Amino acid sequence: MPTIDGIVSGIDTTSLISAILDSSYKQVKNLQTQKTDLTAALEGVSGLSNRLQSVADAIAEFDTSATYASYTASVPSEDQFSVTTTGQSTPGVYDVQVLAMASNEVEVSQGYADSTSSVLGAGTFSVNYGGTVTDITIDGTNDSLGGLASELNKIAGVSAFVVDTGEPSNPFKLVVQGDDTGAANTLTLDGSGLVGGTGPTFTEKRGATDAHITLNNVDVFASTNQLTGTVPGLSLTLKATGTSANTVTVAQDGTALADKLDKFVTAYNDVKSYYAVKSVYNPTANISGPLVGDSTARRVMQGMGDMVSDDYASGTNIRALSQIGIATQQDGTLEFDRDAFATALAANPDEVEALFTSATGPMATIRARIEDVYVNSSSGTLQSRKDSIQGASEALDAQITRYQDSITSQTASWRTRFTAMEVALASMQSTGSYLTAVFAQSTTSGN
Repeated sequence: MPTIDGIVSGIDTTSLISAILDSSYKQVKNLQTQKTDLTAALEGVSGLSNRLQSVADAIAEFDTSATYASYTASVPSEDQFSVTTTGQSTPGVYDVQVLAMASNEVEVSQGYADSTSSVLGAGTFSVNYGGTVTDITIDGTNDSLGGLASELNKIAGVSAFVVDTGEPSNPFKLVVQGDDTGAANTLTLDGSGLVGGTGPTFTEKRGATDAHITLNNVDVFASTNQLTGTVPGLSLTLKATGTSANTVTVAQDGTALADKLDKFVTAYNDVKSYYAVKSVYNPTANISGPLVGDSTARRVMQGMGDMVSDDYASGTNIRALSQIGIATQQDGTLEFDRDAFATALAANPDEVEALFTSATGPMATIRARIEDVYVNSSSGTLQSRKDSIQGASEALDAQITRYQDSITSQTASWRTRFTAMEVALASMQSTGSYLTAVFAQSTTSGN
């Protein structure tokens, strides 16, 4: 049936229907407002949860002694050696003097007229490198200086090449060297097994020797010029011998640890600032944050404040974050004093470490509370709060849908009734016009 909106009656049926269903429309709007509030609350709780996880992530960097330990090593001059730290070290002062460098052995043959002629003879050429003997068979295929160099290069740890010295006669010499430094890596070349030619004889240009240093007047020997672990956590790279000792100073690196503390403080303050904004209530300005009245969020924030200010049983002298330069401000945020931290670290390094690494310390306690109690995806209090809000939101969606369906149905029903009325009025109007015409015609005929 077509819609007729007051054509006959002159009634604004659309407005009338809206007036009739006004209470239903208001109820839908109220439910939609509640839905908007729940959406904001869900976003507020989710934002708080995400920021708490960031705090836990910052704490994770203090999880073990390996991540805690950071040291610096300095030396006034690197003319004899350079030094780096490699992990857990021992703070202190070490006098180091390089008396000898580790070297590899280098042997050089007598000169030959060229490198390609078959001049070596035939037989066996023997190589002893580091106690391992290798015999090379020399024949017509490899009896030149270059041929022997090629065979020598097949031996593990041995390198050989022919050098043109530029001398006026017999300029070509065979250079053979061990690849590894250290007194154990000696090189012996024996051409006595060659006959029928001029076998090479060798002169030692550099012997295989160990590095020799003194460490606080204690003799230390090594097969390489890279000494790692002589002092725990230190690596020395030897460069040259020296006439006196250089002093190495090893100290704990508070800068790296302070940078990690900065991240923790920043992440914590982000949580506090976020909650402060989301829980603002100002009835005069009609402002009400999505976390206003949220008891779960309030308890979480109270718990966080308690944990950062508590004393812990991780040490004797250092038992609280406030003792390493982390102070709680009036607004609940934290402030980090690097100088105070450096002082505490220098005075009690082990207890400061325990504060970060002990299972009973503040960092472990805060992280466990966040990850196991607050934000756990299956049992966390904030997750439960989000699930509750989500459930209420879905229930509102169902209510809104029912109301909207009801309004649609009632609108159609009222529209049908008013349309029927308009049709009936139109029919009556048509009948009245017909009767008026008939009566008018009868009156004219009677005259």
